[in-house]
Amino acid sequence: MGVSSNSFSDESLFADATPVATRPDSSSLLSGLTEPQHRAVVQRGGPLLVIAGAGSGKTRVLTRRIAHILATGDARPYEIMAITFTNKAADEMKKRVIELVGADAEKMWVSTFHSACLRMLRMNAEVLGYQRGFTIYDAGDAETEALPRARRPDRRAQPRARHAATSRLPALARRTRRTASAPRSRRA
Repeated sequence: MGVSSNSFSDESLFADATPVATRPDSSSLLSGLTEPQHRAVVQRGGPLLVIAGAGSGKTRVLTRRIAHILATGDARPYEIMAITFTNKAADEMKKRVIELVGADAEKMWVSTFHSACLRMLRMNAEVLGYQRGFTIYDAGDAETEALPRARRPDRRAQPRARHAATSRLPALARRTRRTASAPRSRRA
């Protein structure tokens, strides 16, 4: 298994993607916004980070920004990635984007950071030497499931390799527990 040396583009990955059928009116997306919100929605030239307090309209700004980018033709739906920190926020953002742009929202990546990374890993699992159905363990899962499995003798594995693999696991689990339980001020 290797990595292809052929070049590719987003267009080739989504060659069968249908164009945006109906775009929302870009001026209607700006109505009712405050001046800072308006500036954030129309800002172009690179990524945008919106930091504001609870209830200040961050999701409104981000969803309108996505719809505005589509309405002005500055991007196609499959070129948009919107990342949030919680599943609740991601679900709310998806719902609002669907309300604004319709079915084209299905071609966008609107998710949590962890979900987006997992999706990328699964898409490229074979290149990384894994199967697409791999499992990710957190520290607790590692102790209850991964460690006992790793300690089981594998008749096919060489004794020396099996010992090397299993002898590192308890130390890794202890280090993971220490890092997870350390006070924030001491974390790197």
